[in-house]
This record gives sequence, C-alpha cells and structure tokens, in this order.
Amino acid sequence: MKLSLTTATIAVAMTALCHSQANAQTLKATFTDIGNDTLMVFRTNQDPTKNSIRETVVAKDGHFELTLKGSKPESATVYVTHNGRPVFGRYFETVLVPGEQAVYTGTLERRTLTGSRFYEAYAKAVAPINDIDDQGFALAKQQGSTDQQATKLSEKAYGEAMNQLTKKRNETILNYIKAHPESEVAVALVAKLDMDNLDKGHALLTEKAKESPMTHIYKREMEYAKAEREKAAKSEAMLGKPAPSFTLNDINGKPLALESLRGRYVVLDFWGSWCGWCIKGFPGMKQYYEKYKGKFEILGIACGDTETQWKAAVKKYELPWKHVINSKTNDVTKAFFIQGFPTKILVDPKGNIEKIFIGESQDFYNYLDGLFQSK
Repeated sequence: MKLSLTTATIAVAMTALCHSQANAQTLKATFTDIGNDTLMVFRTNQDPTKNSIRETVVAKDGHFELTLKGSKPESATVYVTHNGRPVFGRYFETVLVPGEQAVYTGTLERRTLTGSRFYEAYAKAVAPINDIDDQGFALAKQQGSTDQQATKLSEKAYGEAMNQLTKKRNETILNYIKAHPESEVAVALVAKLDMDNLDKGHALLTEKAKESPMTHIYKREMEYAKAEREKAAKSEAMLGKPAPSFTLNDINGKPLALESLRGRYVVLDFWGSWCGWCIKGFPGMKQYYEKYKGKFEILGIACGDTETQWKAAVKKYELPWKHVINSKTNDVTKAFFIQGFPTKILVDPKGNIEKIFIGESQDFYNYLDGLFQSK
C-alpha cells in the first residue's frame, strides 16, 4: 500500500544509477549513516501481473551496488533492515531510468539530488514535495516522542495538521503535472499521488505522455487503488452482518475459533510486529483493555509474521489479550477485506460486525467510551 504522511518518512543517500549494458541498470549507492547495514530493495516488476521484486543487499562502509535487469523505468524503495525486517521510517524512494544517472548525497535526514538531465529536472520537481514530507516526518516524530517534555497536539489537531499536509502535497504534485503535462518527470510524479488523486494526475498528462514506458509505474498504483476501493466497498457492506467465521492457532498452538468468543464484544485487531503504527497503538489498547475489563475481549490477529516474530512481539510489548496468527492457507485478511494495518473490527455479542477502524485513531477509543460508559 502506498504510505500516507502519517507513516511516511524521508531517507537520504548517495546513489548512482548507470545503464551499464543493454537491458540492464546498475544501482550504486553510498549512505553516509548506514555503515554495514543490510538493505532491502523493493522494485516495480516489469511484469504488471506480478508483485514487486524484493532484493537484499549488504552495505559495506555505507556502499552497496545492485544490478537491475530490464529496459523499462522502475520505481524503487530502499529500506534499512533490522533482524531481516525493514526498519519503520528508514528508507528512501527513487525512480530508476535506463541511461540516466542519479546521485543522492547527504544523510538520512538531509539529502541533495543531482545527476543527468532527467534527474536535474526531477530534483527541482520533488524538492517542494520533500519539504512537505519533512514537515510531516517532524510532526509524526514529535507526536510519537516518549519525552515527557515534548509538545504534542491533541489527536484531532494532529490529524487535521497531517490532512492539511497531505492536501498540500497532492496539490503541489498536481500543479507540476498541469504545468508540464508532456514531461517524463510529470509522468513519474503521478505515482507520488495518493489513491484519491491518481486518476486526476493521469488525466492531466498529454496523450503522448500517457504512452511513455514510465506510465507502468503509476498504472500499477491505479490498479491497486481500484482494487482497494472495491475492498472498501465490500468491507462497508459487512457492517451489521455476521462476521466471517474462522479458526486459527493461538499463542499455545491450539485452535481458537471466533465463535468461541460469542456473547461479548470482541475487537479483532489485525496487526504485525513489522507495523510501526500497530505498535504505537499498544499503550492505548492496553489502557482501554484494563479500563473496560470484562466488558470486551481483544483478539490479536498477527499478519505477515513468522511464529517466532509473532511470539517475541507479544512478549516484548506485554500484550495481555488473546492472540492468533494468520495462516497462508486460511487467510482471514481476505475474508474481512483488510485494506491496511492496523485494522480493528468490533464484533458485537451476537457475532455481527458493528464498526471498522482502519489505522491508529482516537475514534476507536472514543467509540469504546460511548459504547461502554452507557452500559
């Protein structure tokens, strides 16, 4: 899923991309502050019917090199990893163009892009976008700080501030595309729009620009956005209807059926140890689990984790509620049309879906207050 400003952070690096041979690209990079870390690279697949390509490389004194096969432009996201998982917030995004050269210099928080002609224009176009992203990152970092002296906004004010930055970001991108509807840079920038604005960006391009090989980058995003809208509609249609039944293994390896929790309110918490916003929500969930103890149950459904990672996270964050792990052969995220993580689904005592909350939001806790304080 495309990252929103609430989760998006900016990483920085020094990168050289050269078209070293026919139908190949070479990505060379120097990150001034990653040392000998392991990196994970996600690239758009040349085949639009397949998922992104994931490759792992090891940096040496901040340097790494990766040879990319294929003749089409690609988008790429490079993450710093820890214990085999991407580190929340430590990544950078770029566009890989055959025959062009990009050079990123600086640190993870401060970067400058130079290079061949495409990247000179691209750097100018993304500079104001990066400034907006930096503001969002600073705001999220301040809001998530554990420093007692840190100045924090109310959840409502924080959400409004982030929404304004998102709006400004989309407007900045759309204005550039409108002013340069024929350029390859404008085509590349369409992929930076959020799902609600992808169609608008595409419509602003000239017919010739829409035939560019680079369009396959954002067209994948458009297909994904369409699929997500369809899932959202199906998810909305589940409200008031019985929750799909399922049985998954609990923390002790024993099967646990959703029906076994019938007779009380149950929060199905779809999460993962890799999900920064899932982890951010644990303190609030623990507080409310204790506040309304006995009035509802939480069933954590770990997704995208190995059994070892799942159990380690439950122990590390001392999560006192019930837990199961999702299964590839019995993927409950499909049954519930899950669009993102975390997702919390409130099931009433009769087993019907009462409310769905996507993301970490104060609305979830406000709803619990309204539900249980009146009982």
